[in-house]
Amino acid sequence: MSSSQLNEALLDACANPDTTLSQVEELIEAGADVKAADIGGWTSLMHAAMYSTNPKVISALINAGAELEARSGKDKTPLMLASSHSTNPEVISALIKAGAELEARSVNGWAALMFAASF
Repeated sequence: MSSSQLNEALLDACANPDTTLSQVEELIEAGADVKAADIGGWTSLMHAAMYSTNPKVISALINAGAELEARSGKDKTPLMLASSHSTNPEVISALIKAGAELEARSVNGWAALMFAASF
C-alpha cells in the first residue's frame, strides 16, 4: 500500500466503531500517518474520538503522535467531538489524561463541557 492508501485506511478504520485496537496498531506500524487528515480536515483521532468506544484506540493514536488539539473544519477538537458523541466516558478520560485542553473553545465559544451537556 502507498502512504496515502495507508492514511486513508487508518482514517476509515477510526471512523468505524467496530475497528479493533490491533487493526489500528497494524496500520500505524505499516506507516500510516496519524496526523493525516481527510478532505474535511478530520484526523484519525477525531474520527476515533467520535466513533470508537475503545479508549485504547485513542491512546494508541496519541502515543503514535496524533495531535490532541487538532481542529476539525468546524473548529472542534477531539475532546469536543468525544464529549458530544462518545457513548463511552473512558474515551473522554483517555483524551483528558493525555492532556487535552479542557478550556479550548470552538468557533461558537463552546468548551468540551458545553458539548457534553448538550449531548
